[in-house]
Amino acid sequence: MEEIGTDPPVVLVKTWLELLRNSEETMARDRANKMLLGAFGDDMAAVVKFMKKHNIK
Repeated sequence: MEEIGTDPPVVLVKTWLELLRNSEETMARDRANKMLLGAFGDDMAAVVKFMKKHNIK
């Protein structure tokens, strides 16, 4: 991930992940996925690294 500033807030990432995992609404899951990947420059490895760094499961 290219360093262009700061990481997104942990609580926001947790919210996106919660929506991805548990929402019954397809639109909500799609939006959460778009926001999550957008925050990390479409780099899933960066998402995983962030999750490990902040102990998000």
